[in-house]
Amino acid sequence: MINLNFDKIKLMRIYYKYFYFILILIAATQRYSYSQEDTNNAEKGYALLNQGKTQEAIASFEKHITKYPEDTKISLQLSYAYLQTGETDKAKKCLLYVKENSKDSGEVSAAERQLESLRQNKSEPVKYNFVDLYSFNFYDSHQDNIIANLVMKYNNKIFGNSLFAGVYVDAYTDTRSNENNILNDRFVEAGGFLRYVFFPSLSLEIRAGYVREVDFDKNSFNFKPILMYSDKFSTDNAGTNFYLNVYSAGLYDHKFKNVFGQLSLFEAASIPVGSSKLEPYIRQALLGDTKRFSYNNFYEAGGGVQFVLGSMYLPTLFVEGTEKFYFTSDQKSTFQIKAGFLINFYKFVW
Repeated sequence: MINLNFDKIKLMRIYYKYFYFILILIAATQRYSYSQEDTNNAEKGYALLNQGKTQEAIASFEKHITKYPEDTKISLQLSYAYLQTGETDKAKKCLLYVKENSKDSGEVSAAERQLESLRQNKSEPVKYNFVDLYSFNFYDSHQDNIIANLVMKYNNKIFGNSLFAGVYVDAYTDTRSNENNILNDRFVEAGGFLRYVFFPSLSLEIRAGYVREVDFDKNSFNFKPILMYSDKFSTDNAGTNFYLNVYSAGLYDHKFKNVFGQLSLFEAASIPVGSSKLEPYIRQALLGDTKRFSYNNFYEAGGGVQFVLGSMYLPTLFVEGTEKFYFTSDQKSTFQIKAGFLINFYKFVW
């Protein structure tokens, strides 16, 4: 049975402290929302669609994305409106834009399915293979440490929108760990993978590759099946938008001969600032493994602010404060300030 090494009342007080902090930030930044006219262009478009006035709706959506091209949700809706009026080329242009620029996996999947339908009807080539890159890098004040993670994959579509295969590189490192004081698992790994997508939010990925375990001075073969669930729940407003990101994963990592589990929640208010977004947020994360290393077994809660730059190829900047509560008796809870950047994008290549 897991022994939670923290006071529950203290945890709730800390959590609500961050929650109220985020509410204050949201109230203070409301002035950065879309203007009334811009909000009306998007909302008016939906209203016109519901009235069957497709051409008028198209005009409203076009006005909105001319000023806010990063609003890929409206671009996706505009593509459907174009298809209703028979403007296939314009629809395809919108779908390709969503596919190559959206940071929302659901939007990307919807655009892919529609492009596939157009291709089957007209025998036109559509790009399916893509590179995706995830890079999470930050300074941790408690460890006085810089931590960096990079995962890059080339995805080759094998069957439908469900089966992919490709190659990957995965690296995790920091500036302070050593064999006598391991603060994080450090490794560099490369190999191949096979991924089956049950539906857009749930997939099973199996990796096999060669790995260098930095702190153990060891090279070996690694086998890693990963079951992942990821989804975004959003109010989908044209101006300030509230959303919840859910991510969970379970995996076996042969190089460590260890089973890992993770669950994380991320709640944010997304406030437009020109073509970019300011997002106050709170988040929670629960991590564990079967070997019960302290640095892999903890609950973390906190909040902060991130600035999402207007292009999918530019990083998201963030600063946050969190409290970690460890499940092992030899490790006390810690408070840390983190500041860094996140890069996460798709690029279709052929």
